[in-house]
Amino acid sequence: MLKEIYAYLTDFNAVSGTLRLFLALICGGIIGYERGKKQRPAGTRTYMMVCIGAALSILLAIYFDEMLKTVWLEISKNNPRHYTDVSRFGAKVINGIGFLGAGTIIVTSSQKIKGITTAAGLFATACMGFAIGAGFYSVAIFSCVLMWLTITKFGFIEKMITSRTRNVNIFVEIKELNDIASVAKVLRDNNITIYDIETKKAGEENRSNPAAIFSLRLPKRQHHAIITSQIAAIDKVIMIEEV
Repeated sequence: MLKEIYAYLTDFNAVSGTLRLFLALICGGIIGYERGKKQRPAGTRTYMMVCIGAALSILLAIYFDEMLKTVWLEISKNNPRHYTDVSRFGAKVINGIGFLGAGTIIVTSSQKIKGITTAAGLFATACMGFAIGAGFYSVAIFSCVLMWLTITKFGFIEKMITSRTRNVNIFVEIKELNDIASVAKVLRDNNITIYDIETKKAGEENRSNPAAIFSLRLPKRQHHAIITSQIAAIDKVIMIEEV
């Protein structure tokens, strides 16, 4: 009985098509809900729409393929121009996701890039929608679980890796441009190698105070938090951020 129901739902019909769109709404909402809580550029509704749209594109591709083999068979035989490559539906969706994802990526005033995870999530959600639209339920649901775990539970892995890397960039906002020397002295006293210093004058990018971005290499077993706390303790430092 269960095999018959599953076979019916994996077949192309009105019921399975409706189920696939509803499943796309749920899976897209699950991924988007977490991003929405963090006030990311793309939230719950955006992820829902992306997943539903991707699923619908595959359903349309399957529909056109079925029609070309049945109702439109004579037309497609008599006029080769009526041939449709159904795989192009998914390719066009991926192109559209590229533009949508690019719009979520921004560069902050401290030259920190934000929105890459959101853009990657939109791309992965669209691919998940393809699987749902094709009726590949098991893989679609499993991919939804993996995506949710990656976004909500695996963040500590990224933090652990970045906290132990020796090459870092630190954005420091200071009272005067000459105060860079005080920051550089603290870094050198801690045996930190300074590769490059990019300065930003007051007034640039609507900035009220001068700033600098330090490209550094930390000594072994030197935790990032210790360095940032020592720099933050300098009176002339207004704000510090690792970028």
